[in-house]
Amino acid sequence: EGFTIEKLFKKLKALFLPYLSFLFLVYILFPQENVTPLKLMVGGRALVNNFGPFWFITALGFGFTLYYLILRLSSTLKYIALVLCYLTSTFIFTLYHDIVYVPLNIDSSVIVVVFLFIGSRMHSLIFNRLKANKDKFLVLVLGLLFLTVFYYFELNDLFDYKIDIKYMVFTPLLLNLLVPLVFFVTLYSFIALLGKFTNILGY
Repeated sequence: EGFTIEKLFKKLKALFLPYLSFLFLVYILFPQENVTPLKLMVGGRALVNNFGPFWFITALGFGFTLYYLILRLSSTLKYIALVLCYLTSTFIFTLYHDIVYVPLNIDSSVIVVVFLFIGSRMHSLIFNRLKANKDKFLVLVLGLLFLTVFYYFELNDLFDYKIDIKYMVFTPLLLNLLVPLVFFVTLYSFIALLGKFTNILGY
């Protein structure tokens, strides 16, 4: 795998230096009574209102760190670790999401690393294969069909779909991974077909 310690430090630097700078800049320019210096240090779910989006930076940073560590494992242990990360975030961390504030949303990094791994595999396997494959239209149709059925089920309350990484809420099992995966593959197929169509038209 090409994710070296140098790349990890580069990503962490690119995340945390702007994170700290903008966090305290917003605190100085837009002070809020319910946001104290202590909450800024705790970060994560303790950050609300103007500071709310900052939780993702730390979750992503620790997710990259965990991703790097898992990639150092053997092939079998790597997949076991990812399964454990998914099951832990889905069944254990969700139990206390409205009770305990884990500093800097470190607990969210456990599910973030699963999405990072899926994203890397989507790029190397699915996207590259679709790029060279002539079945983009079939993939697009199947993807739209799946998403339409999913939307119908959700609209009629046949199941309760929730995915909130900040507050560690994921239901139902596996669909919280499958739906984003199908969505991005479908979107990529549409963009690839659109690009091919514009090339035919000469744009």
